Amino acid sequence: MASIDQQPAGRPDSGLSFIPVAWLVIVMGLSAYGLISNWRLIGDFSLPDNVLFLIYGGLAGGVITILWGLYLLGLAFNRSARFPRHYTIWQVAIIIWILVRQAYVLLVSDFVFSAEGLGFTVAEIAVGLLCIYLLRNGAGAETVYANLETERPPVFVSIFAALLGII
Repeated sequence: MASIDQQPAGRPDSGLSFIPVAWLVIVMGLSAYGLISNWRLIGDFSLPDNVLFLIYGGLAGGVITILWGLYLLGLAFNRSARFPRHYTIWQVAIIIWILVRQAYVLLVSDFVFSAEGLGFTVAEIAVGLLCIYLLRNGAGAETVYANLETERPPVFVSIFAALLGII
């Protein structure tokens, strides 16, 4: 017999485990914005090589972020038990990418230091670490992402995630 204070099985303790999904959508949106705004710079060889390297690296990183994010959105919408682990791997890769990009900008003489840019970098890393913390074992995410099916997400969910990623 269950007590009145207990939550039903399979129900999350709080909505905090959905914050990583929202952050995933935001990061994908920022990557899409970066792709759109830097697309016109492809082939502009009047820029220094260090700047072109950063631009091309950012474009490649944006494409990878969006494609990997679409996969993660499929797992999240399907409430797959694999989502927390795959998301953590993705978030660690994003944090490493951010650190490498920031180190490159700080070390190359063609760029100038910006406290605002460094602040955004620190904020991105902090939110990413918070999301990893929210999906850790024992945090309640296992009740939200409990679908043990190993199937791919439904076609509708994949199409929705693709459209969301494009937007």
